[in-house]
Amino acid sequence: MTAPSEPALVVDVGEVARRAGLAPDDDNVVAAVTDAIRDATADAEAYLGYPLVPLSRTETGLEPGWDGTWPLGEDPVASIVQVTAELDAHLQPTGLYTVEYLWGRDSREPEYGPIRRWITASAAYAHPSVRLLADAGGQRRRVKSVSAEGQSVSYESSPPTAGAPTAGVPPMSTMDRWRLAGRRVYTRPGWTVPRPY
Repeated sequence: MTAPSEPALVVDVGEVARRAGLAPDDDNVVAAVTDAIRDATADAEAYLGYPLVPLSRTETGLEPGWDGTWPLGEDPVASIVQVTAELDAHLQPTGLYTVEYLWGRDSREPEYGPIRRWITASAAYAHPSVRLLADAGGQRRRVKSVSAEGQSVSYESSPPTAGAPTAGVPPMSTMDRWRLAGRRVYTRPGWTVPRPY
């Protein structure tokens, strides 16, 4: 049995690494940045109320509405993949359908730039693992004191609340245009039923 594959990343690892001031070809950086992108994407998905890379879902026993729409359990619907008439034990149509569809938004599309910008900035400037690597590489370290003979140097610390580590992260409200009102929606108008001949 194979493990399910991870969803595609919605922003580029190299771009996030460069913004954080890290080498995008270092394996540790790639791993930390990938985790940071996944975490930022999960935060954005929780805020918006749907996946940012469409997921497949199959629902059975559906009856089309009077207007030809499907009462689907997830929203927004990206596309209807397949509609199959359900049959009874005698292979006769039941009047119900199985609908396979993709739900969520493909945030890799150009119109979702603000969503990608928030994920990129959050991963580069606010994620603890990425900040730790940047700090270890000399980023954001300021000399606090040097001994009189130059034998020791101490640096200012940069805890998560110090300075402005999240200064480059726009507020989540920049994504409000795409946020689901009420968080969960039961039906999605506009998906019509293929009529049998």
